[in-house]
Amino acid sequence: MQETAEIMNYEALSKAVEALRQAGSIHFFGVGASGIIAHDAQLKFVRVNKSTSTSVDFHLSAIQVAQCGAGDVVCGISFSGETYEVRKLLELAKEKGATTISLTSYGLSPISEIADINLYVSAKQEQVFRSAATSSRLAQLHLIDILFMCVLTSQYENSIRRLDEVRMGVNFVKQHDGAKRQ
Repeated sequence: MQETAEIMNYEALSKAVEALRQAGSIHFFGVGASGIIAHDAQLKFVRVNKSTSTSVDFHLSAIQVAQCGAGDVVCGISFSGETYEVRKLLELAKEKGATTISLTSYGLSPISEIADINLYVSAKQEQVFRSAATSSRLAQLHLIDILFMCVLTSQYENSIRRLDEVRMGVNFVKQHDGAKRQ
């Protein structure tokens, strides 16, 4: 995470925050461990009333992106920067006029070449347990958290109101669920 912070391009981060803040809809995509990151991002941004999606189904993802246009954002997440499905979804998003953001390891890759805005995590290779995607996953989650907190603070009053509504909704469900069980 420290290496990721050291390579942070704050101009790109600012552009990504503004695109996400203004987005009509946001679509996060990744495959495998990066798909978990996409799901985490979707769960965060939906809390501030952003129309968001993610899917592990490539065809459903293509359907969602095919309905994008100017004002929408598609974020492709791939540590390698080479994941075929993510690359194809970003290509489709570009065709539809959506703003594209990549979240990859540092360096030029097929996915970063396509994206309008490139965000990078440390390119340091995983040690012995690469298949566990441990350090890359943590760095990606960290960057998603940074994006989310930046969007949150850029529209602070609205975000606080939305988060309070979400909290009340979850508490409502919990209270009624508990009463049902008794």
